[in-house]
Amino acid sequence: MSKIQESLDAIGRFLDAADQSSTPAMRSVAEVYRAACVEVNARLGECRKLIDAGLLSEAERLNRRLSPSLTERAGMLDFPRCAEWCEFCRLYDWPSPPPIDRATVEKLAAGVALAADLNALVRRWRLVARDGGSAEKIRVLRQLVAADPAGSRVWKENLAEVERSRFAELLRDGKLAAEHGDVAELQRIYSELVSPELLTQPERGPLAELAAALAELQQKELHRREETLLDGIASAYSAMDRNALERKLEEWRILCSEPGFQPAQNGLRQVEDARKWLEECRERQERERRFSELEVQLTDELDNEAGLRSVESSFNMLMALDLPVSSRLVERVERYRESCLLAERRRHIRKCIYGIGGALLLVLLVAVAVRLVQNERESREAGRQMEELLAEKNAVGALAVYDRVRRDSPALAERPELLALRARAGKLADEFAAADAGFARLLERAEEALTPERVENSEAAELFRKLGSMAAGRAQPLLDRFDAADRKRRKLLEENRERRTREFRAASERIRRELERISAEIPREGSSLEQLEQAVRAVGKEFDALLRNASGVAGNLKQQQQELVNIAVGRADGALRTTAKLRSIRQRLTAPADFWSYAGALETLAVEAPSLADANRKRAAGLLGLWRSMLEQPVEAGILESPEKLKERLAAIPAGEAALPVALDLAKFAPPGIAYRDPVAAVKEKLDKLEREVIADSDLYELILADAAGGEYRFYSVTEPKVLFSSTGVAKSMELAVSLHSGQEGIPFYLQLWRTDGSEGGRSAYRFQPSSQTALEKLAFPKEFVELRGVDMKQPVFQKAAHYRFLARAAARLRDAKTLEEMERETGSLIRSAVENREMNPYMKVVAVKRLLELLRAFSFFYDVQLTDILYRLDRSNAGRNWNWRNPRELVDHPDEVREMEAALAALDVTRLFDEVRLYRKLWKTALLRKFQAVGTVEEKAGGELTLRLFAPVRFRELWVVDSVGKDKFRILCLPDSAAGGRIPEEFRRYCFPGQVLFAPVDWRSTGELAAAFRKEAAERGSRIDMWPQSWPLNRRGREDE
Repeated sequence: MSKIQESLDAIGRFLDAADQSSTPAMRSVAEVYRAACVEVNARLGECRKLIDAGLLSEAERLNRRLSPSLTERAGMLDFPRCAEWCEFCRLYDWPSPPPIDRATVEKLAAGVALAADLNALVRRWRLVARDGGSAEKIRVLRQLVAADPAGSRVWKENLAEVERSRFAELLRDGKLAAEHGDVAELQRIYSELVSPELLTQPERGPLAELAAALAELQQKELHRREETLLDGIASAYSAMDRNALERKLEEWRILCSEPGFQPAQNGLRQVEDARKWLEECRERQERERRFSELEVQLTDELDNEAGLRSVESSFNMLMALDLPVSSRLVERVERYRESCLLAERRRHIRKCIYGIGGALLLVLLVAVAVRLVQNERESREAGRQMEELLAEKNAVGALAVYDRVRRDSPALAERPELLALRARAGKLADEFAAADAGFARLLERAEEALTPERVENSEAAELFRKLGSMAAGRAQPLLDRFDAADRKRRKLLEENRERRTREFRAASERIRRELERISAEIPREGSSLEQLEQAVRAVGKEFDALLRNASGVAGNLKQQQQELVNIAVGRADGALRTTAKLRSIRQRLTAPADFWSYAGALETLAVEAPSLADANRKRAAGLLGLWRSMLEQPVEAGILESPEKLKERLAAIPAGEAALPVALDLAKFAPPGIAYRDPVAAVKEKLDKLEREVIADSDLYELILADAAGGEYRFYSVTEPKVLFSSTGVAKSMELAVSLHSGQEGIPFYLQLWRTDGSEGGRSAYRFQPSSQTALEKLAFPKEFVELRGVDMKQPVFQKAAHYRFLARAAARLRDAKTLEEMERETGSLIRSAVENREMNPYMKVVAVKRLLELLRAFSFFYDVQLTDILYRLDRSNAGRNWNWRNPRELVDHPDEVREMEAALAALDVTRLFDEVRLYRKLWKTALLRKFQAVGTVEEKAGGELTLRLFAPVRFRELWVVDSVGKDKFRILCLPDSAAGGRIPEEFRRYCFPGQVLFAPVDWRSTGELAAAFRKEAAERGSRIDMWPQSWPLNRRGREDE
């Protein structure tokens, strides 16, 4: 710390000195100062992290760890002239200090004050916690939660506990307040119970009761206030005390705004009557006030002679108030009205005299002005007309206007502007005469060119263009000649245009007829499409040349003819494309290169070649999806062995193909109902259900007693049996807690046992007798039991029920299996163990076996057929009774059914079950892994004979017919070997039709031989094949000779 202080002193001396040059000593001082700032900021950063984490006390402890404290060091380093020192550091390239973290310093300073407040609150809490009430405790704890974020969890726990004790006090006080009718106290208590500041919530029932009591008291209070207020309103109304009535009505308005208040109808009528009377009083008072104001206003207007209109207005408003007006005021108004009318008549007479004189003088002045204006207007009009005519080069018209002015007003004609215009018109007339002579010569040349041969040449057009530009201002005879010549020219042009149009129309019609002829020839058999296409192109070029040379033909006609020809060309092109496509489709239908070419032709048949779509081809098109499935859905062996790959393969099958034979066969490998789920997880769900429904219910101790006749009584105890021994160490008695029904508490059951000397070989035997049967009096037990099975009473060890131990062990073993195959193998082993188990309750053994058999359904569809028959036999074994396996007498009372259950279990051949399932899987796998090729199509000869047309030369051993026989129903047949020669046997003609595709297995194996091998294997195991794959031929499922 001394180095920091020395550095600060050196910095202060440097800043005050006159010589402020850079020296090695000052550089060392700068380094020491910078290092101190870096260290302080680092420690402040640690404090900031603690503060942000809510550990303010830890931050304060870190602050006080140093001496002087961290905040004091920061204050020393952040001296007032620090900015000036930093400028020198940048100037001389000395180590610049980082700025001190003032924000953290301020937080630490604030934390000191907060810690002091927190300590005071903690001391306050200690006092309140010992002697204070719950309300005071809650107030202090809330302050502690807000002041100590780090310890808020502890304070909140205390607060929650105090709030729960406070709820009991408030509910008790609330009931007392409700009994005493203290609405204010009850409202305060309820507000505290529903305060948003509470961490916990009181019980809803008592809170609802308190709210109902509060609402009832509030309603009573409102009705009491209503009655009191209505009495006050009636009193004020009777006394006609307006001020008191206004106050009471305001209080009524406030009362009506209270929530939940519903005023009575008689009260509303009473208030309405009082309000109407009060309004009438206010209106009458207002009218009297207004009357006084108007009376004063009218008097002032009469005194100041404000005018008749103002006086009349004030008087009328005064009379409208319908109050008595003084007669003196009325007389003053009448006198003022008469004086005003007399003065008005005098002013009117004077105005009439002055008006007549002024009018006569005005008429005289107007007459003089009109004449002057008229002369000026005529002069200007004449000048304007002459200007316009001269602008139009009409000199004759301009001279005629001047002659008219000179004739009508000689004085005006002498005006200089009119004389100047007359001179311009004379000069223009001379120029027009010379222009008329030139126009006449040009017109003669144009008339000579008006012949059909010359009228369209450029010379004639140029002559008439010049004449048109020179026609303005020419003499009328010349203009008439020009119009006649122009009409003749137009007529000649129109005649030429009509002639060319006729010729163009005829040529276009000829071209269209030629195109129609070509279009009609295209579909004919034997026509050369290539030559016809060249002809169409040649005709199109001919029409293009016609268009280019069709000068003078109207554009819309050319466009119309071009559209018609384009339509004809389009028809021809369409016919070419359609015919080419039709021939291609026919070629692929009658002599296809392969199946895919044939299938493509069938797909496009209905749209592109409906004429070829006869009934057989339509039927073949409907079977394309089925046929493709025979070729496009080969299944790899790995998919059938992997649930994940099988799941992905099934998900990839389109919805429209899910009912096809191959898809149906593939789906058989997926466990029913879980094809798109994790099968291992689904099996574990079934195990969960087994544990919930059977294992948990069987968690009991089992005690087996036998009577003298060998009858077996199985007691199931909720608790472990207790044995009491005599002083000699011999068992004396036993206590059970027998459970007769699921969920029932154990019924106490005591057994006494004693030793007797037996007569058989001097051996000793233990006999058991219940000490009391009162609790189990409905069950008739033998007088004594002669044997306790499975327990040595010298050293008794009691076990849980045998079926419970077996099922618990089975569930554990199945859960330990990682894959579906392991689970399936383990399930088979467990079924065998259950069948061979001699310790289990016979009925519960049947239940355990049935549950495990049901579990097999989750592994494969192939268990369904076998399990249906097996489960039926097991269900029949107990005669359909609802067994109560907890009843100790159940086995003794129904020995025949016990024997039937044992016989049904003994007849269960688990090995055979699994062998049959393996055989089915092998059969289905063989069917799915077979790949097929499309060999050819069925063709009908002239005599009705059906033969096979091969797609390509190929060897095959047998042919398959794949057909549909209804919605989602299919028929697959294997033709006899004789069909391999290409002729369909007569007995199979009803299964075939022309256009049908026939298939052959790629593996070159006989389906009949494969089926016989599977039937032989099943017969060797003593079973038969009841299910065949959908994709297996119908006539190769039974005997070979079928």
